[in-house]
Amino acid sequence: MKKVHLINHTHWDREWYFSTMDSLVLSDEVFLDVLQELKNHPEAKFVLDGQISIVKEFLSIRPEWKGDIQELVNRGQLFLGPWYTQSDAQLVGGISILRNLMVGIYEAQKISSVLYVGYLPDTFGFNSQMPTIYNHCGIDSAIFWRGIDYTKIKSPYFQWKGLGSSKVYAVNLIDGYGSIPQLFTDDDFLKNKIFAQEQKLRAKTDLEEVLIPIGNDQNTISHDFTKKLKEINKKSESEYISSTLDDFINYLREQKDSLEIYEGEFRTPTTGRVHKTIGSVRMDLKLLNEKTEEKIVRRIEPLMVLAQQIGVSVSKELLIAAWEKVMEGQAHDGMAGCVTDSVAQDIRHRYKQANEICDGIENRIKNQIAKRLGLSEDEVLLFNVTGKELKQSQIIRIFSKYDSISIPEASQIEVLECIKHPARKNIMVEGKNRNYFVDEPAYYEYEVELKTEMPKFGYRVIHIQEGDSVRIKKSDIQKIQNDKYIIEVIDGKLHLQVGNKTIKDWLIFEDCGNDGDTYDFSPLRNDSPLYFSDVEVAKVCIGSMRQIMDVEMKMTLPEKLENRIKGSNLNVIKIQIRIVLREGDSDPEIQVQLNNTVESHRLRLGIKTDICTDHSIASTAFGFIKRPVLKEVPKNWESRYSEIPVDLEVMEENVSLTDNRNICTVYSKGVKEYQIVEDRIYLTLLATTGELGKADLLYRPGRASGDTTKKGHIPLSVPEAQLLGVYEYDFKVSYSESYFDAEQIIHASDTFHQQDIYYQLQHFNEFICRLDSKLLVNYPKDLKNKCDLLDLEGLDVFSIVPSLYDSDSFLIQIKNLTKQKKDVNLSRLKSTYKVSVVDANENVKELTNSIGPYELLTIKLTNR
Repeated sequence: MKKVHLINHTHWDREWYFSTMDSLVLSDEVFLDVLQELKNHPEAKFVLDGQISIVKEFLSIRPEWKGDIQELVNRGQLFLGPWYTQSDAQLVGGISILRNLMVGIYEAQKISSVLYVGYLPDTFGFNSQMPTIYNHCGIDSAIFWRGIDYTKIKSPYFQWKGLGSSKVYAVNLIDGYGSIPQLFTDDDFLKNKIFAQEQKLRAKTDLEEVLIPIGNDQNTISHDFTKKLKEINKKSESEYISSTLDDFINYLREQKDSLEIYEGEFRTPTTGRVHKTIGSVRMDLKLLNEKTEEKIVRRIEPLMVLAQQIGVSVSKELLIAAWEKVMEGQAHDGMAGCVTDSVAQDIRHRYKQANEICDGIENRIKNQIAKRLGLSEDEVLLFNVTGKELKQSQIIRIFSKYDSISIPEASQIEVLECIKHPARKNIMVEGKNRNYFVDEPAYYEYEVELKTEMPKFGYRVIHIQEGDSVRIKKSDIQKIQNDKYIIEVIDGKLHLQVGNKTIKDWLIFEDCGNDGDTYDFSPLRNDSPLYFSDVEVAKVCIGSMRQIMDVEMKMTLPEKLENRIKGSNLNVIKIQIRIVLREGDSDPEIQVQLNNTVESHRLRLGIKTDICTDHSIASTAFGFIKRPVLKEVPKNWESRYSEIPVDLEVMEENVSLTDNRNICTVYSKGVKEYQIVEDRIYLTLLATTGELGKADLLYRPGRASGDTTKKGHIPLSVPEAQLLGVYEYDFKVSYSESYFDAEQIIHASDTFHQQDIYYQLQHFNEFICRLDSKLLVNYPKDLKNKCDLLDLEGLDVFSIVPSLYDSDSFLIQIKNLTKQKKDVNLSRLKSTYKVSVVDANENVKELTNSIGPYELLTIKLTNR
């Protein structure tokens, strides 16, 4: 007999046009209603949206319900996890998505058992490697709504394959998670809602059993579920059952051989809006997210492992607390930016808190190591936490009493900046027996670039001495160069020369009006883009390790959207561009700073590549994806799509154009939205607006997103989404006569994202590291001046992180972003550590010495 699995659930946005605190107050009513109904009806079942954060928050106000929640979970009535929050699956880093599951499962296990189902019912599209991430966390299923294209897959039930061998059983909620908010039994409801939904599903699949969710945003449980099912089954040819996500996935497992296989991402706006242009909304939050992700993964996690190995104790719960603050802003609405200004302020504050936790952890670790080394203020600690040789110079900021310095351990050193801080009189010193006053002499603050031999995972000490500083020098020539590139200003334009090729008008800025909202960019009708590339000012500094060109451009733009067509009320946006060429054949690094003074516009940087091709290759979570370049938007697209299927795409860290003879790759820190137009890569710096939800857009016709055209809802003003103020961006651009080589691009990206980690135990300025003046514990001097713990050469490590489950263990996580199987040599590690292969939740797997194409491998190292 045919069956219909009904899933009683709620979708719980922690924040949106309401705040997290609003949701917390609402949970006190809704969750209590859910729990009481489950207790009163032992056969009832309920899915609490797949995220554990909302349960933790509820228990913070209702701790007395923890036992009942545990019992309901154990009885198979209530389902928690596996996510910490309902993660965005495109605009956050792949490591963040992985950590969201790791922390979510860890926190859910503190309460009870975990729902191992990849449940993301409302996320705005999905990267192609979600199956790989799921599999690495012990999950073999995915349940989702947005982004599917039924011209590429016939059934809503199929197998979704990642770029490698990982697969999940996939369930598409064809009309979303909220198509039937509550269950009723009257004939009208049965005919027009639930039976109609069943027939729509059966038209798409030959399977005997289908799934229908019953629930919606912030909805409570459908009461008397069993009684209603009995009434429905009296009138139905199919058997309607109260089911679970696990039960339906188990059914799909039994049908494995009959399921289609799909490989790729989900970004097509057919069954629901995916908001393809949302990648540049509220860029302030997106840039904050990227910087915080990078700080945690590239600094804090490996520093905590280093500290653990030399006996510095830092609670892993501090690391989890930092991640939780970040993840609370990474849910689809928050990360996308389609939230009110009040919520955006909350998200921004949580990033501030996460950064303060991270800075404090780092400060404590470095301070304790410095004290155990007995360092003087003329000594500096340098760290390398990559496990590999550092081939790029480091930039450090240090203090000294000397007006000219040298560092004997450096093979090369150059002063980039020197600031003299004047002497101060009558400065109080808190003495042992009494306070007294002294005159504080002048001191110097240096920004120094240096090269020195470093351990592969550890630290070393260098010494500051009085000496003859080599300083970077200003030049009157408007040109910088290294062994590979020449960049110069000619007739007020930036030109780049690489080999025998000259790329004229290398960098341009494009600006147009934005008639959209915080969900989607949309052009202003009858508007045309404006282009700017004239250099107003150019200054050059020449050093032995780098050459720097600072240029300024000015854009004169209409102040508000209504001024666009007339070109009235003009404001000036100043754009400062710093271009850096390091010695050798290093690629140009571009730093852009702009002061946004106009509203409702989209500003993009266009980088000329001199390559015309029909596709781009972009990095995605733990992989690369090839996408076609759109020559023209399909005619009559409104009849098929819910928004324009424009090729504004998302990258994780880089995007490449290649014609198989030449390649240009752009590397980015935080900017993820790109578009290919002819031979230029356009990167969206910001798309500003003052509205949350707007109807009848050129790129998105019809109703407003965000519920603002529903009865009872009103249009919402979000003036802070205009992003007035100063913003900074970092890019690197590479050109070569070559083809696409994933390993080269991964290495170049890692080098671009290298973190310079150092510390000076000094008293010139104790507010450089905020906790320095309060870290007063004394430690025995028991460490050596150099520490070298791990050699990870040859392994493509993407993170080194403390174990969440064992205090004497840590994890090395490895990726293979190529199409070939790769060997993994663990012999160097086995001599020092007990080595085991685990999944991301630290469940032991079979030991292996290889990693498949586009797959992940986690190695757990335990001290012997």
